[in-house]
Amino acid sequence: MTDIEAARRTWIAERPEFERFADLIAGRLRYGVRRLGVLAEVSARAKEVDSLVKKLLLKGEYTYESLPDKVGVRIVFKYRSEERRVGKECRSRWSP
Repeated sequence: MTDIEAARRTWIAERPEFERFADLIAGRLRYGVRRLGVLAEVSARAKEVDSLVKKLLLKGEYTYESLPDKVGVRIVFKYRSEERRVGKECRSRWSP
């Protein structure tokens, strides 16, 4: 499908399904990183309709069916300083 208007209409109809898929992926990733004890923020979303149309217009090699990134997932790992942890241990040992 290369007609942009048809792709827009199709995406508006299919987007709720991709939103559910994004939530499923985010939930599984969130569970996995928590299970490993890793501090991370996980978010996911389906592409907005204007972003999808823009990509189809700018990237002529893609069609609606071949567009690779209709859903995006982001994991932000949070770094917890070893110094902070050690500092807390020292304060708790030496406080009266």
